[in-house]
Amino acid sequence: MKKVLSVAMAALMVVSMAGCGSSNKPAETTAAPAASTEKTEETTAAETKEAASTGEVTTIEFFQMKDEGTDYYTALIKEFEAQNPDIKIEYTNVPDAETVLMTRMASDQVPDVFTHFPLDASFREQVKAGYMMDLTGEKMLDNVADDILDISLIDSKSYSIPVSLNMLGVYYNKDLFDKAGVEIPATIEDLYKVCDTLKAADITPFTFPDKDVWTVRQFCDRASVTMLEDPVGLFEDIAAGETTAADSKELRQMGETIVKLRQYGQEDNLGTGQEQAIADFANGKAAMFFSGTFAYPEIVKSNPDLQFAMFRYPSFNGSSIDRLGVNIDTAFSISAATKYPEAAKRFVEYCTSPENAQQFSDYDGTPSAIKGVNFNKTEFESMFKDYIQTGKTMSVPSNSWPPSFGGEYGNICQELIDTKDVDQWLDNLNQLIMDTYNN
Repeated sequence: MKKVLSVAMAALMVVSMAGCGSSNKPAETTAAPAASTEKTEETTAAETKEAASTGEVTTIEFFQMKDEGTDYYTALIKEFEAQNPDIKIEYTNVPDAETVLMTRMASDQVPDVFTHFPLDASFREQVKAGYMMDLTGEKMLDNVADDILDISLIDSKSYSIPVSLNMLGVYYNKDLFDKAGVEIPATIEDLYKVCDTLKAADITPFTFPDKDVWTVRQFCDRASVTMLEDPVGLFEDIAAGETTAADSKELRQMGETIVKLRQYGQEDNLGTGQEQAIADFANGKAAMFFSGTFAYPEIVKSNPDLQFAMFRYPSFNGSSIDRLGVNIDTAFSISAATKYPEAAKRFVEYCTSPENAQQFSDYDGTPSAIKGVNFNKTEFESMFKDYIQTGKTMSVPSNSWPPSFGGEYGNICQELIDTKDVDQWLDNLNQLIMDTYNN
């Protein structure tokens, strides 16, 4: 999977970066864009047929998994409903959406349309349980880049329409870096030096959203790409009893780094959530913020004038690891049990059209999985040139975790941040791996 995703991302970005603009003004893309007004003949025929057969307005629920994007989807839904008066969209976006969706699936209350993460282990389990509609052969799949579509398949079938990709790294405030006279760090040791210099200049180096378990889990997942030689294989070896977490020098070093970095953060890191951390970074209260491309629109919304960019979370001094973790981010799926399959397909086709995918990429700051969409965000340009375009990527380790692992992993990593007890974290991690990988 790691090699396949690397090749797919490299091939895709050769196309999408061809249209990368030179503008470095994020304010120009903060507003939720108007959706495309184009329709295909197939869509028009389908809506006419459904409208004629019902004579009424069909209401379907759209469950949007991510915290970000509400402004965009609100505008998109308004445009869709104007062009499709026979369909009404009920938009749902809730905290801890992934857990809520799993709970609803277990109680047979699956939304008609929902976004998901098709490389995630939980998605694969839900497909096996029969919750997702088989979309194989649908014309809208033709819009998806071939390599990205291939890695999203499950048993050679399509259960999602991938729309965007993501990567996580360290956002940094260019003005604060210039003020302190620091440069992008090449290693974790250099990162510590940057933090020390920032502190000496009375600048808080980091803001950490450690209140939210999902952000802590995500940090530990993505940071392991550069701190562990083989993060997937190491956990599998622990599960097989070939080694232990406590015996791994890499894991101990990773745990110590997680703790040490918090010394450079705000005082109330465990009381700060993602939304507050974004606002604090955007308004200059901290020089750096670890998050993903998906945080881009909220950063810009908080401060349209902010001059910022992202760099890859670095490796340790002397390490040969030089890669970036990437993932399929937003993808659309349809409930296998929906009572309104044609209406659901029309909405998904609309959302994933090249025109609307371009506008989503411009708004969200993420590269697209849809053919013909250009990526125009110079804030991430160096990461694309240095890693994605050169193929130095790997699928994020969380795609290989058992479904029951991720939530508890976030909890024990959050406990590590609170207690600073690396030995206990290693013991907890070892037990968690044994409990979840072997069941």
